Amino acid sequence: MVVEVREARQQKNVGVNNITACNRLLRRPYRSLMSEILLQVRRVGAACLRALAAALVFSFFWAVPVLSQSTSNEQLAQADIILAKIVSGRASLSDIKSGLSVGKPGDTANLLHALHTMRDSLIVTKLLHAIWYQRHDLHPDIPWERLELPLVRVALASTLNRTFGSNTAEFLDYIREQRDNEIFLVRSQVAVALGMNGDPQDIDTLAGYVSDKSDHVAKSAITGLAFMYNAKAREELIHLLELQSDNDKRARLIRKALLHTYSWAENQ
Repeated sequence: MVVEVREARQQKNVGVNNITACNRLLRRPYRSLMSEILLQVRRVGAACLRALAAALVFSFFWAVPVLSQSTSNEQLAQADIILAKIVSGRASLSDIKSGLSVGKPGDTANLLHALHTMRDSLIVTKLLHAIWYQRHDLHPDIPWERLELPLVRVALASTLNRTFGSNTAEFLDYIREQRDNEIFLVRSQVAVALGMNGDPQDIDTLAGYVSDKSDHVAKSAITGLAFMYNAKAREELIHLLELQSDNDKRARLIRKALLHTYSWAENQ
């Protein structure tokens, strides 16, 4: 079930209004960051967590492997400044357009996720729609070549889906169409997007991803099932724990998701 716009708006400032804390999270190791996120699920519930995730803290993390390998310190600093402006709602159209060109496509995907925090801005929603419908004539000064990559369009579709809450079938259809994409970062984005959308019909897709050859995709899928925060997703995680018993890394993450999201214990 899609999170209603009004529900997300009520939680707009949860966990993300402190820019310093947000930026500190972005630089933390995966294990530490996952603990923080999963504790947030237990503390504030699914609606708040989806708002938190949508507001950047989690989504920005997924491209860290790309950032750390191919983005300069200067670009990272520039991205941080623009990101802070977006999360605080102070980014101008010029700032956003500039940010779309910073770093690599993964950085652009992260910025599009972050723009969900400015969903009340007409300028932002118009820009997102223009990008989705590929209106080159309206914005000839943005990096269209990268904006048309599946990695970036999945992030855009997720943001549009979460922003409008209804009549979003075309965005969800696109996300689901990319579930078998050969690029692991695209599949990871799909896992996060489907998890934040919260529709139980996508549990089978996420469960399949947990056995993906890419650890990155598997981690995204496990966390997506935590984002869903419903009984069916919980039961699927318990089942996956049995299936992944020979994979210590994935089994540990599943246990953490069950413990912190669903208050589950192995001996219960």
